[in-house]
Amino acid sequence: MPAPFQIIDLKPHSKKTTARAIALGNFDGVHRGHKKIFEAIKLKTNLISCAITFLEPPIKCFKPETKIELITTLEERLELFANLGIEQAIVLDFACIQGLSAIDYLNLLHNDLNCKFIACGLNHQFGKNKEGDLNLLKSFSQIESVCIDFALDENQNIISSSLIRSKMPQNPIEELNKLLGHNFFVLGNLIQGFNLGSKIGFPTLNINYPEEKIKPKLGVYAGLTHFPNKKTFVSAVNFGFSPTLKQIDEPILESHLLSILPNEVFPDIGEQIKIELVHFIRPERHFNSVEELKKQIISDCTKINNLIIKT
Repeated sequence: MPAPFQIIDLKPHSKKTTARAIALGNFDGVHRGHKKIFEAIKLKTNLISCAITFLEPPIKCFKPETKIELITTLEERLELFANLGIEQAIVLDFACIQGLSAIDYLNLLHNDLNCKFIACGLNHQFGKNKEGDLNLLKSFSQIESVCIDFALDENQNIISSSLIRSKMPQNPIEELNKLLGHNFFVLGNLIQGFNLGSKIGFPTLNINYPEEKIKPKLGVYAGLTHFPNKKTFVSAVNFGFSPTLKQIDEPILESHLLSILPNEVFPDIGEQIKIELVHFIRPERHFNSVEELKKQIISDCTKINNLIIKT
């Protein structure tokens, strides 16, 4: 029987051990509360720091028809784990473990993954019917454990993935970025656009928006675009349907790079780029003419440059 998990190395380490410190959770969004849990496992410097996440959201096993709205795709979560110094990710296939009792789940972590230390949030539950709780975890003597208190926002609300989802898309992206502790971003492969931006003097890089990812408000954003070669560009980012130039069926994410050099090497179609949304500029709207649209884009770009410089 194949293992119900995949171990992914996120960054090199020189530890002469297979013993692990594991952060338990799903970690959609990798928000400020999650980051407190990661800090706890990173303190165990003699162990390999690992974060658990799921191949697909567990709810899909029980309600396959449920519409998924992830803050971060699996690939985005893995990038954030690595950026935070986590050495390995353990991607669980929930369909393979949903029948495990809480004790069997802990035995899986201990016996199959050589887990010596666990960190999780105060409200974490695990095992069949969510029978596992903090008391059971603390009584499992084979693994040392610690439960991390919640992170709170400025209004003393508990920061959670559910809170962040409930605030999109109506709340400002700046507020959501504060809850996350990083800018909301999208990883995607470059697609061939309609070259409509190029025809009016504002070429864009286009990516399809991931179907399972929660959508921000339609409109124009001050953003940052990252190339595979690690170069980063201030960008005017549009998420929407391009109502003035061409009505499309699904919203796309378009990034117009500001201050690009004439000899810049662009990624090829199919290569992956990352687009961060830093500030919301204005809602998407239909303009009466292309000239009116061009004037607005020039104004947007000026505002974006000023905002990013101040950030």
